[in-house]
Amino acid sequence: GKQATTLKGKPIPKHRAIILHFHGGGFISMSAFAHENYTRLWAKQCKVPIVSVNYSLAPQHQFPKAVNEAFEAYKWCREVAGPIWGIEKIVL
Repeated sequence: GKQATTLKGKPIPKHRAIILHFHGGGFISMSAFAHENYTRLWAKQCKVPIVSVNYSLAPQHQFPKAVNEAFEAYKWCREVAGPIWGIEKIVL
């Protein structure tokens, strides 16, 4: 099977769960980067990978673009990350 690796080429161990994080801001403000302080803490404490989605913001991007991007991120977790990392649960 496929083996996931980090950007530095180190193997990523299998995980039973993944956290799929959508930052606050009501689809009009903030970013995934603004929330790294606690998402990094969650990853370390929970010992699971976190996918933090930096979706498109209004008003530059009209509804439902951000919602569609969020759904695409969920599908990526199920269809790509899930099989590679052995994910059984996606925590939203």
